[in-house]
Amino acid sequence: MNPKLLFLALASPVFAATVYTDGTFTNGVWQAIDLQTSAGSTLSITQGSTTGNPGDFANVQFAITPTPTGQTKNINRANFRSDFLWDPSVDGPLGTMNFSMDVKNLGSTGYSILVSAFWRPVILQSGLTFTVLSSSLQATAGGSAFQPLTWNFTNASNWVNFENPALTPNFTASGAPIQFGYRVQTGVVCSGGSAGTFCPAATVSDAMDNFRVELTAAEQTSGVPEPSTWALGIVGLAALAVRQGQLKK
Repeated sequence: MNPKLLFLALASPVFAATVYTDGTFTNGVWQAIDLQTSAGSTLSITQGSTTGNPGDFANVQFAITPTPTGQTKNINRANFRSDFLWDPSVDGPLGTMNFSMDVKNLGSTGYSILVSAFWRPVILQSGLTFTVLSSSLQATAGGSAFQPLTWNFTNASNWVNFENPALTPNFTASGAPIQFGYRVQTGVVCSGGSAGTFCPAATVSDAMDNFRVELTAAEQTSGVPEPSTWALGIVGLAALAVRQGQLKK
């Protein structure tokens, strides 16, 4: 190999992506962390079949008991897969994270308008759940088709702990392993009635399919030669070539 070409190749690292996907949502594979659940309200996420995008999907069913006027009820859950993992000490500092999923609203009851669930990515590190503020997306309520949702993040400062927004994850090489997943949420705000009255029980049904997260390591700038270093390397190789030519004479 030409020594100059070898030098250039070694100085141009390639950052391969790690991709995790789930399009079947087998029961028991995802681990749930309930972040917020009002009394009397439930959420079930089970494997649905045949009507996903395509085939199997995650069937998400919210049920909220009657809510007293002036009160709010919420259900907020994070789901992770333990094998959707990035270990910064092994895989390198975490750089980019590209999330996507397909969602579809299956219907709602008890509301004055059609309602769909809110979705966003989440990560888990050292037992702490981190999310991105103002990143919730929804399927069109009452929509007839799956819709793609996408998120792209490049910095640990995008993420905050659900319970303490002052905390952020550690994506550097000293950081603990990171798991990846999604967060789904809905709720009821009961207003407008007289004291002692209730808003009716409510339900929201959504479908989610084709969860995907693509991860790449952060580029390590310390390994990229400065222009002067390139010049020295090329000059050094040129001198070596001249010296070899003199020895042959």
